[in-house]
Amino acid sequence: MKATPAADLAGLQFMGKVVAAFSHDFKNSLAIINENAGLLKDLTAMATNGRPPDLSRLETLAQRIGQQVQRADEMTRQVNRFAHSMDRAAEEVDLSEMLTLATALSRRPAVLQRVTLEVAPAGEPLRLTIFVFGLQRVLYECVQAVLTACTPGGKITLSATGSAQELTVAITPDSADGKDMAGLETVAPLAAALGGKLRREPGSIAVVWPRGPAAA
Repeated sequence: MKATPAADLAGLQFMGKVVAAFSHDFKNSLAIINENAGLLKDLTAMATNGRPPDLSRLETLAQRIGQQVQRADEMTRQVNRFAHSMDRAAEEVDLSEMLTLATALSRRPAVLQRVTLEVAPAGEPLRLTIFVFGLQRVLYECVQAVLTACTPGGKITLSATGSAQELTVAITPDSADGKDMAGLETVAPLAAALGGKLRREPGSIAVVWPRGPAAA
């Protein structure tokens, strides 16, 4: 199916949202590193002036910096994987890995609504051949739709299951405030373009693909 200018724009907007969220989190990590580096500089200056260094405080500051370096390294890996999701029109991927990436891409919108995202372990490796960027966009829009009806302080679980005929990804909140999920009208055509089908189930939504290669 040939993309329209409006569809191309929507895809770019999705990419922009993801990159903006990651850049905000990167900036937060850099701010924490900078703050703790400044404290280290202060402690070094005091030691230079003859005051014995507080070794326990130095260790605490070093640990804080190390934690943020690890966080930034993980975010770099995630955004790199997202960037390479556009490399191929179709790629065989593990659905559990895709759900883990999807939670990373939706982390900031969820945090702003005080909702936790969690991936349920799959009972078996579940492989799907698909356009990865399109898959991530479908999962992102599904999570956003569920967030509109999720109670603050709640949790959304992403899970993948398989049968002989199909593969299913479900997005399930542990609580909702009674509101209808907003934005689902955009998800169905996105899923269909990838060979999938959106299903609205009691308390959750799911996207289902037949076993075998999906459309790019």
